[in-house]
Amino acid sequence: MYRLFTSRLLNLFPEAKFIHIIRDPRDNLYSHIKTFKSKNTLFTAMHWMKYNQGVEKQKKRMPEKYFTLFYEDLVTKPEQKLKEVCNFLQVEYSDSMLINTFPEAIRKFEGDKDKLELIKVIHQNLMFPINTSHIGKWEKGLNAYDRTTVEIISGKFAHEEYGYAISKPVNNKIVPFTKILKMRCLFFIWEIYTKQRFNYFGHNMRYYQKKKNKRLAKLTKK
Repeated sequence: MYRLFTSRLLNLFPEAKFIHIIRDPRDNLYSHIKTFKSKNTLFTAMHWMKYNQGVEKQKKRMPEKYFTLFYEDLVTKPEQKLKEVCNFLQVEYSDSMLINTFPEAIRKFEGDKDKLELIKVIHQNLMFPINTSHIGKWEKGLNAYDRTTVEIISGKFAHEEYGYAISKPVNNKIVPFTKILKMRCLFFIWEIYTKQRFNYFGHNMRYYQKKKNKRLAKLTKK
């Protein structure tokens, strides 16, 4: 989302630097389905690709502002990668950065049960130390439609740009091309709308409050 507003952020914070975290698009999709109950596979896959394509273009214009960090590297080599991030940000590294303080941090929300429940559901994995258990979950978690969709949309880019072992399906008989084309058009409109929406603070806050209430109702529904 923030890549849509990089210019504005740099106007506000000229010394800002950006950490670009990349994850296998298939695991990214699975995470959205599992955690956020996402049902729009086409949009999620398109968002992953367009987001990363946009960031890569920005990197070419100002490479000194970006640090590229793969999720898979972060969870397998956390100390090494955090040291590299600290070096990029020119801040001192501390071993305490590897300690998970999230369970303690959310205690301040104990007075707001709804908010606490929402945080626990959305960020449930932050309750545990850094681990590699979420790498490759897509293999058993994605059905044929979801896997084919994300590989058609982002497979070529993910492989050529980031080296993920993904190949675009040769014989696609699951996802109609017309649906992909329609989503490309809708996503283009969504980007324009989103940029405009963030220009109006009041409208944007009402939008997020409404979205938050819907998400809370969905996630806590039994």
